[in-house]
Amino acid sequence: MSFKYILSVAFLAALSVANAQQTTATLLGSVTDATGAAVAGVAIQAANLATNVQREALTIMIDREGRYYIDNNEVLNPSIESLSEAIERVAAGDHDRPVMLRADAMTPHQSVVTAMDALGRLGYTRLSIATTPTQASKSP
Repeated sequence: MSFKYILSVAFLAALSVANAQQTTATLLGSVTDATGAAVAGVAIQAANLATNVQREALTIMIDREGRYYIDNNEVLNPSIESLSEAIERVAAGDHDRPVMLRADAMTPHQSVVTAMDALGRLGYTRLSIATTPTQASKSP
């Protein structure tokens, strides 16, 4: 098992324990173009079918150079402080909003961990992680 997988599972397990009294779901998947590359700036909505309440997910994309994009806007300073400020500004402090963290297979692991850390410190608990494999890893 890879370290990334273990860290991701441990983080999600910690979130589920902290959030045990709420009904939650995890959406898994990726949005790609015809070549299989990740598509930036895609709006993802989560809906409760019983109540018809819809929430648009906050999308944080991390490219292979470790640059952060929040809802398709680049965060110019990669520090955790700047990332946290940008998340709060875009999400308007809505910590119940679902968050989709997107990264491709070549994204530096530390950049993903930094984004997860920023979200955790801010109190976000509805996190889904989507990855896009490299072209080489798609071949049989």
